[in-house]
Amino acid sequence: ARLPARLSQLVFFTTTLGCPLGWLALLATRSLAALSRGRRRQLARWSELLYAWSTHEVLAVVLFNSALELGQYFQYLLDPRCEPINALLREYFADQLSEPKCLSIRATTGPGTFVLAAAAAVSTAAGLQMHFSMRRTAAATLPVAAHPLGLAPELASDYSPPPDPQSAEGVEGAATDRSPPSEAAPALALPGQ
Repeated sequence: ARLPARLSQLVFFTTTLGCPLGWLALLATRSLAALSRGRRRQLARWSELLYAWSTHEVLAVVLFNSALELGQYFQYLLDPRCEPINALLREYFADQLSEPKCLSIRATTGPGTFVLAAAAAVSTAAGLQMHFSMRRTAAATLPVAAHPLGLAPELASDYSPPPDPQSAEGVEGAATDRSPPSEAAPALALPGQ
């Protein structure tokens, strides 16, 4: 009986704490450390996976929503079953109870909920900004076929891969890029001349 509870606690803490912190740590590592192209691609994949499993913003929304609707939800579920008990409470304990009901729930949000919501908003905004700026940088510097995340849509029309140096177009381009030396350019003097 304790294994399902421990498993749900593990999933809860992993998705609300571990994945968001891991996602931000990978983004910071990817942007600050000098890494090879392959390692950056690998970190990009892992950071997208961790972001997909991050649920700290979902937890904040659930907490706010539960404070608003939890009482109404339980009232809807339990009112038909509580009505006989409520009648007895009103008859015998109305002067002793402020609200003679068998069950009354008042969910409130504490200061921690607002801190969680602010932290989730800031981490999501900062993380997505870093993530998409690195995607744009990667899209501009990597060939389309080698880019692990695909080409950013705003860069797709501007990107043209360099010509293959072995193709006729590449050889012709290389030949036209070289210009003959200028007459005004001084000749190089070799040592001893």
